[in-house]
Amino acid sequence: MGGILGHGIVVTSRYGNVTLDNVYIHDNAGDGVHYALNNTEWSLREQEESPLRLYKSFCETANTVEFPSYFAYRPPAAGTCCTQAFSTSYNRRLTVHFQSVIVADYRSRYRIELYNGQFDIMPLLANITFNRTLESLSSYTNELLVRLCHSCDDVRSRTCWNQSDRIQLYVVNDDGKYSIENEQNHVVFLFSLGRDADVHIWNSRIVNNSLNGVRVVNLRSLIEINQTIIAHNQRHGLDVDSGAGLFTLNFNLILRILLLLQVLYGLIMPTLITMVKMVFISYMMVENVEYFIRIYHLIINMVYLYDLILYQ
Repeated sequence: MGGILGHGIVVTSRYGNVTLDNVYIHDNAGDGVHYALNNTEWSLREQEESPLRLYKSFCETANTVEFPSYFAYRPPAAGTCCTQAFSTSYNRRLTVHFQSVIVADYRSRYRIELYNGQFDIMPLLANITFNRTLESLSSYTNELLVRLCHSCDDVRSRTCWNQSDRIQLYVVNDDGKYSIENEQNHVVFLFSLGRDADVHIWNSRIVNNSLNGVRVVNLRSLIEINQTIIAHNQRHGLDVDSGAGLFTLNFNLILRILLLLQVLYGLIMPTLITMVKMVFISYMMVENVEYFIRIYHLIINMVYLYDLILYQ
């Protein structure tokens, strides 16, 4: 996929979990891959169109086994906590995504506790105090306990609680294993951390684009890049514009070294050759100068040949 007067691949998603496998993206006038997450809340009309999008009360809903599950958390009173337990099928993991965190009083603080099981005696995964949107959080097993609590900065006052405060979040399940594929007599490993990711890029080449190789706007959870070449792009190989999350890079080549070598050979070497020729002409025969020039051209051809074999 190349030669486009814009980005090679553009994805704007409210769900994430975009997978690009075995793609060749090159010579585009924008980014090779441009991904943006639209993490806004579902409108009333969108909730009516699909019951799965309905926001359930985090404090009043029974334990959930259907995914994705959307919740709205409003503390029933100042300084109180609500708890939800989740479970899914074996060999799957659970990820909590945050859509919005609206806090009316600057003194209000919220705390999230995550336990790696359905009870709070299980290992604690996270204990975070926040008043703005968080990155996604994941379990290590197929069970998860989530506890949300309200508190005030001033422990002597409970007036910071505001009924307009709310937190919109949703929970999804994702495969926690990696897969192995046999493709044309060689083994391809596709790793996964188990977290419900924003973008997976596997076994691909993203080269010679006018802007970034991969650009992510409003990162929510995870960028996963495996066995991929990102090179010769005019700006950055991987550019995360905004958001919060993780990125994992396994067996990749993200560089512009060969392009730098070509620039050095194209700009510096001719000047050096000119200087050497002046010295050689003064002290040696012209044939030796020509012999040195032939060696220089041989080196240049080897660099371009290596680049051609690797990327074309």
